[in-house]
Amino acid sequence: MSVLDAFALTDRVALVTGATRGLGRAFAVALAEAGADVVIHGRDADAASAVKTEIESLGRRAWVVLGDLTEPGAADRVAADAVGRAGRIDVLINNAGACIHRPALEVTDDEWSHVFETNVTALWRMSRAVGRTWSNAETAASSTSAPSRA
Repeated sequence: MSVLDAFALTDRVALVTGATRGLGRAFAVALAEAGADVVIHGRDADAASAVKTEIESLGRRAWVVLGDLTEPGAADRVAADAVGRAGRIDVLINNAGACIHRPALEVTDDEWSHVFETNVTALWRMSRAVGRTWSNAETAASSTSAPSRA
């Protein structure tokens, strides 16, 4: 077996948070190129639709699940919707993130709270929500957290 075969994701289902732009979009497309079907999460329906079209052009299935992960209960809803549409989640890429592009001394407490809620609390909630779907799963699953907003 080649190294590429060992890492193939053929017929796996990946959920990528923050998949509508930047690194999230790149992760979603790369996973599809590796054989995965992809659940695209984001807050922008038009951008999510464009990523869905791109993934489907690669011959993979794709679904869109929208939601603001900083809202209480949103991670549970996103995970449940993803499983409802795709049947399961095998891979979680916890990519949704926020960043303020100004000097730290100019960042307000509210802005910092939004960054923390997005990059830490939402990541935890999403990991926990998807982990619950794996607790009774028969297949191995994988999770990666890579919040970034370059």
